[in-house]
Amino acid sequence: ISDGAAAVVVMSKAKAEGVFRIIHTPSHVGDWAQRLTFPEIAMQRRIQELFLCAALTLAGQCLAADQSATDLDALTASPANFTLLLENEHVRVLEYVLLPGEQDQWHTHPPKVSYVLSGGKLEIHLDDGTSFLADEKTGAADWAGVRGKHYVKNVGSTPVRILLVEDKAAAKAATPPPSSSAK
Repeated sequence: ISDGAAAVVVMSKAKAEGVFRIIHTPSHVGDWAQRLTFPEIAMQRRIQELFLCAALTLAGQCLAADQSATDLDALTASPANFTLLLENEHVRVLEYVLLPGEQDQWHTHPPKVSYVLSGGKLEIHLDDGTSFLADEKTGAADWAGVRGKHYVKNVGSTPVRILLVEDKAAAKAATPPPSSSAK
């Protein structure tokens, strides 16, 4: 019964035991299922409930861990560097500022347009341990899809300011790539 096998259980009170008799049991269940007392049945049910609860809890933690690894909102993760300028049902507009020598926190990006207000040299670190340099030029505009988990360090001598316009419709349609492939 505990493995989900179908059985017809007829409750018949034995004189002093409170025994349940199994009328039909699939052959793979075995002889142990032929006589179960009420406390044994209750205990088996409780064990099943505990295993199910543990499995669901573990699955929820795994999903939460996966979600946090792939969807670390920049504004939430690094509020000292990202400022919300506008948000509606279509877009979210952020200003990003990173001073020389400063580093932001691990975060991700949905699909977005970037416009460099004030350029400089940035070092982008990916969660797979690799990094690369980006020379952001003032006045440059760029479209980028989903960006996986990363953090950025300003390795130049000037403050970097970038305007980010996140496309909410594209974000809903996008499936994030593995975070190590974001560049």
